[in-house]
Amino acid sequence: MTTKSTDPRISYLKAMVAARLAMGKLVKNAKNPHFKNTYADLAAVMDTITQPLLDNGLIVEQSISVLDGSVMVDTIITHVDGHQEAFGPLPKIGRAH
Repeated sequence: MTTKSTDPRISYLKAMVAARLAMGKLVKNAKNPHFKNTYADLAAVMDTITQPLLDNGLIVEQSISVLDGSVMVDTIITHVDGHQEAFGPLPKIGRAH
């Protein structure tokens, strides 16, 4: 369900709220033996968020780049009305070989 408004940012925010309300609880499905804790892996995160985002006119896009030998990830969430928000790049998550 997409909520229309004259301001694309307001439509984006309304869609984000609706998507968040539709999301179930994120399941921690992986274990980190080093820190002895559990976490939700990327597949679990995407399984939880993808359909509620799509149902509300939102899409997640990610791009990967290499900066000074480090792999960087940028995330953009775009609404059908045209507003988008960018997050990242994430801090160094690995070394490019």
